[in-house]
Amino acid sequence: MQRFFQKWIRPQLQFYGILRQSLPWHFWLLQAFCLLYVLYRFSSRDYTIYGLLDSNMFIYPRHRSFDPWPTPLSHIVSFVFLYDFLPSPSTTFLWWLQSGILFSAGCALLGIYPRLFTRLAFVGFLHITGLVLATNSEIEGGTTSLITLLILCLSPKSNFYTFKQLLGKGETPTRSADYHWPIFLFLLAMSVFYGCAGLLKIIEIGPDWAFRLHLERLAPSHLGYSIFATSRGFNPAMLAFLRENVWFAPIAGVVTQFTEVFFFSVLFIPRLRWLFVGSMAMLHFMVYNTGGINFLGNGFLLLMCFDYNTIAEKLFYAPKTKILRTQQSAA
Repeated sequence: MQRFFQKWIRPQLQFYGILRQSLPWHFWLLQAFCLLYVLYRFSSRDYTIYGLLDSNMFIYPRHRSFDPWPTPLSHIVSFVFLYDFLPSPSTTFLWWLQSGILFSAGCALLGIYPRLFTRLAFVGFLHITGLVLATNSEIEGGTTSLITLLILCLSPKSNFYTFKQLLGKGETPTRSADYHWPIFLFLLAMSVFYGCAGLLKIIEIGPDWAFRLHLERLAPSHLGYSIFATSRGFNPAMLAFLRENVWFAPIAGVVTQFTEVFFFSVLFIPRLRWLFVGSMAMLHFMVYNTGGINFLGNGFLLLMCFDYNTIAEKLFYAPKTKILRTQQSAA
């Protein structure tokens, strides 16, 4: 057993590290991908509808029964508590807030005072999320993007790419631990997010959750929704497949359970990142097409779990280093 571990398992284990000296490429990609999603999210949705709701609706109602939840911490953190003393937000205020988020995210994406505008976008995003949670939703699909924005907000100012660097006129970046620890925090946050999802399935339903998953029973009702052209992502072909193939649900359940609970492996086994990222991306794809639940932000940011600094070094730095060594040896 020890020989098997030493030969096959030990070589695959490689801790990502917290304060390694790293290049900025991964951080810059995280900055761009997160802000691009924020732009997509707030340009494709209209949050002014929350200005049409009566103040009595901001009571954190439970799904279906509409009994109120105990007031959560988000009530304070997202500044929704201000409406305990002020009138409910108007449609005009929410329009300006949403426009401000779009403007801030756009400026940060272009490298114009990136950390300042990232922080402004985060505060606006956080407040909108608080309104959503207070009225009609127990969860919010932008959780991972909000967490990523928070990590960007906590990162040093020098980490962000600037407009001048986008034009190719900035200074040549050097390795720094400041580029690395935000990526570690991001991977840790994604591990906690998916790991908790897997653990909650076990706690709420049981260790045999995967074998009690019956998607074929869900498919007929959602097939009815799919006849409407404007319905959310119900795909009739996929729903028909689930209805006719009972074997698919337990297999999908086992894969989901394994990859969620062990998603933290992205911090230790870099060669298997494609397995965990691919499995979760497929999960979000299936959930959207069969349940109409859009977690595009999660799928978008899943791509950031790959080690882009290593990829960049192999593609750009390693060839140059090899050529330089060849020239030096020839001389």
